[in-house]
Amino acid sequence: MIPVQEAVRIASDYVKALFPDGRDWRLEEVEVSDDGAWDITVSYLSAGTGSVTTPLGKEPLVDPFRKTAIGIDPRRTFKSVELDPQGKVKAVRIRPIVVG
Repeated sequence: MIPVQEAVRIASDYVKALFPDGRDWRLEEVEVSDDGAWDITVSYLSAGTGSVTTPLGKEPLVDPFRKTAIGIDPRRTFKSVELDPQGKVKAVRIRPIVVG
């Protein structure tokens, strides 16, 4: 099994290469399975996306019909990267964010 820092680097580099116009990259989640495989979620803003602040208890002005949670920016794109125990990328998926 590769170390967590290497798994995160591999996953981040892979997604950045696929979506080079992304910006404001963030590590969101890291999970290792019993067999040493990794599931790493990264997020980014697409080019041309401005920033929105969501005050506590208020909805963002981007889309008044979209539910959001504190700390979830509805403009971010989330990607889940699956790595095998040796660090080979097996899959990149859209990571849906479900809010109550």
